[in-house]
Amino acid sequence: MTTLHNCKTLGITSFARCGDGSHTLFLVNSNVPADAALEYAAMLQASVNQALLEAVEGDSVAALLWPALYLGEMAKAVIEDLAEGAKATG
Repeated sequence: MTTLHNCKTLGITSFARCGDGSHTLFLVNSNVPADAALEYAAMLQASVNQALLEAVEGDSVAALLWPALYLGEMAKAVIEDLAEGAKATG
């Protein structure tokens, strides 16, 4: 079984589709330790949750949905890249 201690990001997961959707603008960096990557993904997801909560409770729905979408996409990319790193290690 792979432990987080041995796991790192691979740097293979891209995100932020742009143009006609066939291109991505960003890529997760490789060799980020799992604990640091998961902590960052959790902070991104907390920001998504807060933005969505404020959107449903307030009047600025449109202003909060785009940032929530982008932050969620970033968190997902970090977790997916780390999952691939875990598969490669174990």
